[in-house]
Amino acid sequence: MRESDLPSPNIGSRGFQLRRSAAQAISQLEVIAPNYPDGKHPEAGSLKAFFLACATACEPIEVEA
Repeated sequence: MRESDLPSPNIGSRGFQLRRSAAQAISQLEVIAPNYPDGKHPEAGSLKAFFLACATACEPIEVEA
């Protein structure tokens, strides 16, 4: 995954680091996934759960649109 494929979190310099790290983590799984019989990386679900937990943690402080 390319970093530019993810939206900016708009939280300053930490946002750029966060976006880069997220893209790298996803990319790592994408590169390795074809080596598994079904083309699915077994840790993709854990990474998804991590991102969902991050989203859930933001809900109490999110401004309603």
